Amino acid sequence: MDSSIKYVKLSTGDELLTILEKPEGGLFHFKHPIKISHILDEDGEDGVRFTKWIPFTEDHSVPVSAKYIVTMASLSKKMGEIYDDILKEVNEHQEDFVSEEMLKNMMMN
Repeated sequence: MDSSIKYVKLSTGDELLTILEKPEGGLFHFKHPIKISHILDEDGEDGVRFTKWIPFTEDHSVPVSAKYIVTMASLSKKMGEIYDDILKEVNEHQEDFVSEEMLKNMMMN
């Protein structure tokens, strides 16, 4: 797994999974940022939807000012694998809905 894959929480409230590129000039560069949205499915189950953070661009790297970053953390090996799978799906222009139970099962396997 790539150790530069991070969970990032922004001051806007957005939560991202991204590959963190080397910061320069007060900017962090997020490569392939994926937004995490917490949602309820039609059965009322808590779940997560993963989408491109900025959907209307073909840019693969997005500069973000360091002042907007609240926190960041490395991903577990399993979550890194899930991120790779999400990238494949998002790059095919699909959104994934994953219930919390499904995410737990994915993390346990």
